[in-house]
Amino acid sequence: LDDEQVELSANAMQERFASIGFADPDAAMRHVTALTAGISRAAKINRILLPAALQWLGEGQNPDMGLLNWRKLEEHFGTDSEYLGFLRDSPSAAQRLCHILSNSRFLGDALNKSVESVTWLGSDNDLQPRSRESLDVQTHASLERNAGSINDFANSIRAMRRHEIERIGLGWMSGVIDDKASLAGMTDVYDAAIDASLTWAIRHQTQQMGLDEAPAAIAVIGMGRYGGREVNFSSDADVIIIYRPSDNADDNQANLFARKVQEDLRAILQGPTTLEPKIELDMDLRPEGKNGPLVRSYASCEEYYRSWASTWEHQALLRARYAAGDAALAEDFLMNVADPLRYPKIDLTEAQVAEIRKLKARMEAERLPRGVRRDRHLKLGKGGLSDVEWTIQLLQLQHAGDNANLRVNGTMQALDELERRKLVSAGDAVVLRRAWWMCTAARNGSYLWSGRVNQADILPDDTYSLGGLAVYLGYDANRGQHFENDLLAEINYENVPNLKYIDDIYMEMSKQYDPENKYSVPYLWGTVGILYNKKMVDEPVDSWNILWDEKYTDSILMQDSVRDAFAVALKSLGYSLNSTDLDELEAAKKLLIKQKPLVQAYVIDQVRDKMIGNEAALGVIYSGEALYCQKENPDLEYVIPKEGSNLWIDALVIPKNAQNKKNAEAFINYL
Repeated sequence: LDDEQVELSANAMQERFASIGFADPDAAMRHVTALTAGISRAAKINRILLPAALQWLGEGQNPDMGLLNWRKLEEHFGTDSEYLGFLRDSPSAAQRLCHILSNSRFLGDALNKSVESVTWLGSDNDLQPRSRESLDVQTHASLERNAGSINDFANSIRAMRRHEIERIGLGWMSGVIDDKASLAGMTDVYDAAIDASLTWAIRHQTQQMGLDEAPAAIAVIGMGRYGGREVNFSSDADVIIIYRPSDNADDNQANLFARKVQEDLRAILQGPTTLEPKIELDMDLRPEGKNGPLVRSYASCEEYYRSWASTWEHQALLRARYAAGDAALAEDFLMNVADPLRYPKIDLTEAQVAEIRKLKARMEAERLPRGVRRDRHLKLGKGGLSDVEWTIQLLQLQHAGDNANLRVNGTMQALDELERRKLVSAGDAVVLRRAWWMCTAARNGSYLWSGRVNQADILPDDTYSLGGLAVYLGYDANRGQHFENDLLAEINYENVPNLKYIDDIYMEMSKQYDPENKYSVPYLWGTVGILYNKKMVDEPVDSWNILWDEKYTDSILMQDSVRDAFAVALKSLGYSLNSTDLDELEAAKKLLIKQKPLVQAYVIDQVRDKMIGNEAALGVIYSGEALYCQKENPDLEYVIPKEGSNLWIDALVIPKNAQNKKNAEAFINYL
């Protein structure tokens, strides 16, 4: 406010910021003071914009992050850029910007690298994915301009990719483009970047080897989600690289050339040639997988796939498509090598179907990150992307041989045709389609919300982060629990008369995760504590601190759960186990690192076997499992440390798409 205007007291301002939704009103006040202080043009415009902007930021999942990003934009570009004036003159763009800054860490960081992107928010046309033709014009210009420098070319191509993925993210978050358009747009960006990079590498190696023309044709075959034109914000690009010697070319020279081109290609896209984000090439789906050569001749591919390929490799070829390089070579590979295997004229044997299912189970078991429950993994969890895609691909393998319309790379394209052919029922198609699109959108939303690739496939446990993801699925901010509940069926309590035996106190407590007690029935409660062996521990066990006692080195078991491990450390330090204070969390992290050399293992179910078998002296455990262990080994004792612990509730729920809901309610009633 100007000096002559009325100002709120400090306490009133704190209350006002808190009521809007700011978790740290003091920090928000400091940001606003810094943004509006002085007589600069930026300060004057901020005084005009901020009353509305603060309200818009407050409608996001993280208003504090949004205001911090607003300040960073001003610090980076406010004095030299016209973007603040643009926002003043375009309230709709300002509102879109606030929505993005308070809901996306990834895009907030991206906007701080490219102020031009802010102006896109004023035009729906600017938020549309660019056409492949437009992208090619830019990459071809870069090819000519940076022919002599791999670093400059890589910087240009990777900056283009960052810029365009940002454009698509802004368009998706602003509701200008839908899920389908965003996947196709990102795939076009990858295609243009990889094709131009391959062209640069071929020209460079032809010159380096002193040749007049390339001794081999080279093609990149898209695989996986990239092959299906389903690239998302956190995707790498699954590829196979093949070559074929030119007429009269020496085979050894052609092989050397292809290998050198492949090295250049990977250096451009993912090497340390520039600070721009990498475009990762995943080549694990090539013949022989990780054990095979990174680039292979067409003749070698023919021999391998004809003689050695496993059934899962036939399945992987369902996604294979031409992505970059020599189109004629790619076409020969797809028609002569891939098509006979992925579109077989004979039925799959029972052994082949069993092989596919066995591999799927093994893949999911091996790739599921430690400490992550299957029901929280968007790709590998039940009903997740893997379930949908493998179901559809198995049906393609079984029926595409005599149905040319099933010979498509995209998951939803194939599902549409399977439904049309009545190979999938209309009801099942609805479920598969909804699950695939929801998991895809949630995966994209998770990445844009957190900015972390390693979290993109994981459905958060905490309601706050779940709320950040839910925004991308059409929910208002702070509706994470609503999103999770929408995956569940409302329970008909007339079919659960035994609910009367659940104490009211637990029904009331369960409202923390099911506010109206509509979707769940609590059936078990417990705590987290320490289970210790009385013959191995001869002192009182009454504090979490005993887990840091060096005399129990290699005899301590910790829970392989971020939540529970941090809870132990936070309580040991005297903090709340629900703390969100960054300093307290950092202190807990350091304490866990200090404890690491003393710990025998981080385990989940194995804590029972190890404690029953006298393999450890102390173990962090759930109270229900502690009771079981004590029955099996009378030398074990369970305690809740004096610093305190949590109280957890397990609940029974029914999935929304359950086919026998009444039976599920009868089972809950029985329990």
